[in-house]
Parts: sequence; C-alpha cells; structure tokens
Amino acid sequence: NAPSRYDYLFNILIFRSTFLLFILLINIMNQPSKTFSYGVHLFQKLLENILSKKDFIFPMNVAIVTGSSRGIGRETAIKLSKDFFVIVNYLRNKDKAMKTVARIESLGGNAIAVQGDVSKYEDAKNITKIASEYGNIRVLVNNAGVYDVKSFSSMMPSEWERIFQVNVFGMLNMSHAVLDYMDSGTIINISSIIGLNPIPNASAYCASKAAVISFTKSLADELHPNIKVICVAPGPTDTDMLRKYHSPVFADPPQKVANFIVYAMKNARKGECLVVH
Repeated sequence: NAPSRYDYLFNILIFRSTFLLFILLINIMNQPSKTFSYGVHLFQKLLENILSKKDFIFPMNVAIVTGSSRGIGRETAIKLSKDFFVIVNYLRNKDKAMKTVARIESLGGNAIAVQGDVSKYEDAKNITKIASEYGNIRVLVNNAGVYDVKSFSSMMPSEWERIFQVNVFGMLNMSHAVLDYMDSGTIINISSIIGLNPIPNASAYCASKAAVISFTKSLADELHPNIKVICVAPGPTDTDMLRKYHSPVFADPPQKVANFIVYAMKNARKGECLVVH
C-alpha cells in the first residue's frame, strides 16, 4: 500500500525529534547548568521546523500523471512536482517509476508511485482514491498511451481494441473517476499531431488520438467553469515508444513537451488543443 501523508508526517517527526534529542544530550554533557533553557529552545525550533513543512500537515495540491515512469509522463511529473504532490502512475515498470519518484525527491518535491492499469475502471478509481488521501487533486494528465505501426489490413481486432482501451478508455476512466475528488482544477489530455493530421499505417492510433481531441472539446463545455479541460498534441518525441517503431527522425526531447504541457495548463482556453511547438 502507498504511504499516506500522515506516514510522512510521522516519519519527519521521528527523524527531527531524534536529531534534536541527540543535540540536547550532547549539550547536557557539556553544559548541564543550561540544559533546561536550551531544551526549551530546541523544542521551539522543533515546532517551527514541523510547522514550516506545511505540505505534511495541511492539504496538499495533487497532480496525477498517468504513464509517468518514462518519456513524456516522467518529465511532466518532474516538472509538476515544483508545485504539486505528484502521483507517478505506472503499469508494469515499478523500477522506473521509483526512479521518477527519487528524481522528484532529489529536487525537493514530493511524490509516490501508484501502480494501476488505466484501461480498467476499478484501477482508475483506486488511483484517484489514493491521490485524494494526499490532498486536493488539482491536475490530471491523461498521458498513458500505446502505439503501433501496422497496416490496417494486417491488424487483428485485439490490437486495435488495446489501442482504444488505453488511449481512449483509459482517458475516460481517469477523467470520470477523478470527478469524485476534483472540485476545481485542470484535466490535460495528451493527443498527438497525427490525431489532427493522420498518417498511413497507424490508423487505429490516429483514430484514438482524434477521439482524445473530440472528447476534450465536449467535456470542456460540461465541466466549465470549475474544471478546465484541454488537450496537448505533441509531434514526434524522442521516447522509447518512438524509437521502437521508427528509424532515427527529428524528434523533440520529452522535456520540451513537458514544459509545453505546463504552459498549456496555465494558458490554454477550455477545450483547446494546442500543438507542441
């Protein structure tokens, strides 16, 4: 089970109390006559330190990024961690998800890794429930996606079904589940440039990303003005998924896309689909 924010509070209390007790014991040995006044001083400092860590005591603003163990999702999670407690969602690769969490913590942020298959509604509900235990969910980035390059005639139904299960139903599941906890905030759906301008031999993927755009525009009108729903359409991005299917092509670094996602979160109008540039 993922640790709650109260677990974090307990751990920080134990660590700081132990540290200050150690200092107090050293002072007792060196200056016994000043022990009481110094002890009061240390206790005051402990309270100040604890209260300064407001995000452990007061509700935090939380961002969920699906599929964030690598690629665009990872960089977006890192970028958002400057302002939010981040839920790093992953499906299979726990090690990479934990590395994303470690990177966020090394930069002074807070995050946890939460396993879940967004194509399953019960998993989506569990992800959002865990996120709500850390504070107010203010951002959902529907980033998880799968890609395939294959002529439509050579595809099997199970292949296009999986693309839609993750790229479309994963977005629907997470967007629906988060509404139980998000009273205001932003939902950011990640589409693709080929959702706007389709290419051959990727018909199912193109169709799924076009569905993302259409869903965004419709849901934006439903949830306005409390929740802003927007869409970001990256072009070719230097990720494992791109390199798996394509020979070397010009591609944006995932950091650039992550920066643009945060820009869109702040500046895009409701229902708008912004192309990364």
